[in-house]
Amino acid sequence: MNIIKDFFIELKKHKRRHNMLIFILVILAESAFIYGNYNNKKGIADGWMMLFYNMPIINCLFLPVVIGGFTSRITEIEHKGDMLKSLYTFSTPQRIFYTKYLYGALSILALIVLQCFSVIGDARILDFSTAFPFRYMLIYGACTYITCMTLFTIHMMLAFFFRNQAVNVSVGILGSFVGLFSSFLPKSIFQKLLPWGSFVTSSFVEIDWNRDTREVKWYLVSADYLPIVFCLLWIIIFTAVTLFLLQKNGVEDSAGQKYHYTATDYIKMHRRPIEFLKLKG
Repeated sequence: MNIIKDFFIELKKHKRRHNMLIFILVILAESAFIYGNYNNKKGIADGWMMLFYNMPIINCLFLPVVIGGFTSRITEIEHKGDMLKSLYTFSTPQRIFYTKYLYGALSILALIVLQCFSVIGDARILDFSTAFPFRYMLIYGACTYITCMTLFTIHMMLAFFFRNQAVNVSVGILGSFVGLFSSFLPKSIFQKLLPWGSFVTSSFVEIDWNRDTREVKWYLVSADYLPIVFCLLWIIIFTAVTLFLLQKNGVEDSAGQKYHYTATDYIKMHRRPIEFLKLKG
């Protein structure tokens, strides 16, 4: 029950921070990108395949930055005024991590659900066929969610151990370029190991472009689940590393509080002025 109580406390922290507004804006941006590029192809029969081919590429460009910014927003409040260390006196670092991880997992699930509805909405606006098998939407949603959770796990580790949240956003920007660049690389095990590129490498739609006739055709292939397996391994590895570092940090803090100075202890002071010591680094 403690985790549920902590979760409701976490919800109160973000009550007026409008974190979900970030996800709504990115969905609107992706829909505008789709409409602006494919408005002249209204009514084609295989338009839904075109959407499922392009959405993973667009996700490579947008979602790493969005998840990095979202993670920094849900952790920056604890870094202000060293609030995180104060919370360690009331709770354990692991409980704080679990609470924020649960909040982030549910928020990203809401993002994926909204994005799946936006795909159907884009297909209707562009007059594409929406009579496709529902299992393709489930495969797309599941693969996208696991990939986003992998990136979220990476950014959670960075958010806890770097007070400057610009590190989180910078890694997100770098990850978007890595994911977009990896989508143009030849298929290899290295490409599938990159979590930022799993949006594309797990796709089930491929393109066939005829250079002579300049015709573009989309066709279905079997989804490659190996990148998703690697993403699950990355989630386990980064979560274990984060929990180990949090536990070590908590042990060091508690060990440092065991010794108390007495009146007879001699404290050695620096002879240099304090201002020089401040500016030393």
